[in-house]
Amino acid sequence: MFSSSFEQRNWIDNFWSKFHEEKTLSNALKHFVKNFDYENPDYRNIFAVEIIPKIMGRTVDTRKLRQFLELEMGKLDFAKIRAEPITNKININELSIFDADKLDGLAFEQFIAGILSSNDFTDVNVTRGSGDQGGDITANQGDEKLVIQAKRYSIDKKVTNSAVQEVIGAIAWYNGNRGVVVTNSIFTNSAKELAKKNNIELWDRQKVSKFIEVYNLKKNSKSEHTSSPNTKQDSNEKIKPCSNCHKENNAQSKFCRHCGQGFD
Repeated sequence: MFSSSFEQRNWIDNFWSKFHEEKTLSNALKHFVKNFDYENPDYRNIFAVEIIPKIMGRTVDTRKLRQFLELEMGKLDFAKIRAEPITNKININELSIFDADKLDGLAFEQFIAGILSSNDFTDVNVTRGSGDQGGDITANQGDEKLVIQAKRYSIDKKVTNSAVQEVIGAIAWYNGNRGVVVTNSIFTNSAKELAKKNNIELWDRQKVSKFIEVYNLKKNSKSEHTSSPNTKQDSNEKIKPCSNCHKENNAQSKFCRHCGQGFD
């Protein structure tokens, strides 16, 4: 246990002084596991209540933060992370579910649309804000048309059955075959029960993470095939700034990984 607030502050300062990656929760978790005693309960606690809110840019209930950390830590391959070489290079090519956590509602819709396009969904469209009649995104998968309600929530809030009710009504409006509610969070039991009775699909945080994994794999595979080790590329060809937030993105990106703005 930290003997004083000064010692605790030193630990936090030490964490940030060694952190050279882009400031996302995914990178912060890996940094924590790789460079600190992640099994120490005091370190885990300070990481949850001090580091996570700093990256997310918002205040979240302390108990929820601790629960969230334990959930995400349970998904990590500690041996693999500790075996990775240390690098000071910022990786702007890969996305994670934590990128979705930082977005607003419309940006989250654009984020999901971009991810689905890389997961073999076609004719993916964002219906654009208010007046969407309960359907934020439409997409095709094979011969079926999906009507999707997107909910970007804070990590301590569950999606209720009202979202399911909205998409049930939207299916007819958009002439869809399947209804989906997608979120960066999780669903209440009542939402799950209502969805099951009405054949509505629920895509939670874990499902979205799987879509993101496919997106990253395809991006990396494409980069490997289009890059020649004997050809020197100008760094300006590898990245492009977002016109909205002005942050850097991979030149192949269809939308900004920072704010969700779509690229022409």
